[in-house]
Amino acid sequence: MEIEFLIGFFVFLFGATFGSFYNVVIYRIPLDMSIAKGRSMCFSCKHNLNALDLFPLFSYIFLRGKCRYCKEKISIRYFLVELLTGILFLVAYIKFSISYEFVLMIIFWSMLVIVGFIDFDTMAIYDIVLVVFSSIILIILFLYKGLEIRHNIFAAFIGFAIYYTIYFVAKIIYKQEVFGFGDVLLNTSIGLVLGYPKIIIASFLSFFIGLFFIIILALIGKKIQLKQEIPFGPYMCISAFLMSLYGQNIIDFYMSTFINF
Repeated sequence: MEIEFLIGFFVFLFGATFGSFYNVVIYRIPLDMSIAKGRSMCFSCKHNLNALDLFPLFSYIFLRGKCRYCKEKISIRYFLVELLTGILFLVAYIKFSISYEFVLMIIFWSMLVIVGFIDFDTMAIYDIVLVVFSSIILIILFLYKGLEIRHNIFAAFIGFAIYYTIYFVAKIIYKQEVFGFGDVLLNTSIGLVLGYPKIIIASFLSFFIGLFFIIILALIGKKIQLKQEIPFGPYMCISAFLMSLYGQNIIDFYMSTFINF
């Protein structure tokens, strides 16, 4: 038990460390900045940050959410991304232990974190993020499954076909895009991991999750205009996460509730 707790703790810290790097990716990709070159700096005073300023989670706590040099507040978002990524890595370890599935899920969930936050900030999904992560996922799937990877590729095609059909038909009916083509490509990457039939449920679950959040925003007084642009990527990422973790349970519930009704 003590060893399991210790391993889990280090997995959490490992994830939080990646979360710190993902903060850099989330900030720099939309600005077309290199994620490999250039030191991290305070956005207010532009002072270069050192290791004491960048230690995942603890630096934010010890510095009380302020820059050590200019005392300006640091967005809590950076802390939350580190915390979220650490928790996701820990959940993957608890669910899958150290295994092929663990490696696949932490990479997949990392992609969802980066894509979700970038889309939330910029209303855009960047191809480079999807290409890099999908390539890594393809390699992992091939090493583990060999030629059986064709089933994952088929599911990726289904994910593409579902959203491209909605994208194409909606563009004809409404004379404008109801969501970006980046969402179509994201659903393709999601299908690659989830497989069939989970990708079908995930594709439509995204809309219900989006509707749920819109209702919540309306209830708390947030005005949503009919033609207002809303980032859809975060809802897709939440749906993909839920299906990757509870997909079979959701399918079993659906089958027992509606098919046998």
